[in-house]
Amino acid sequence: MEPSRSGGTAETAAFMRALHLRVDGDPKIYEDPLAAVLIGPERAMALEAASPMSQTPELTAFRAIFVVRQRHAEEELAKAVARGVRQYVILGAGLDSLGYRSPDLTEMLRIFEVDHPSTQQWKRQRLTERGITIPGNLTFVDSLFFN
Repeated sequence: MEPSRSGGTAETAAFMRALHLRVDGDPKIYEDPLAAVLIGPERAMALEAASPMSQTPELTAFRAIFVVRQRHAEEELAKAVARGVRQYVILGAGLDSLGYRSPDLTEMLRIFEVDHPSTQQWKRQRLTERGITIPGNLTFVDSLFFN
């Protein structure tokens, strides 16, 4: 992985979440308004180009994998918080945006985003460029196991 760049999987997952908001009808399965911000300007331009051709059955199913998985994870997290869980570890966090867009859910949690150092460096750069504050309850954990 090149330094200061996110992993392809991280960008693909965020791209699919952003594309879902752009092309899929209402009600949305999952809403992540920060996904388009985090993918970066090059990928955001690709989002425009992808919109017209994104409704094929194959791409719709591929996109659904990402948005349904994310919604399920966050619904289960909400249940865990209600039961008293106070720590959340996101392995291979990539461009996950939960900690930045869901203060109602995450204010009681200590969040650990575990990922490759290059992915985390790229993500922090994107957050800074967009004026998105890293919450005090969020910790980045470098791991070389994510390539």
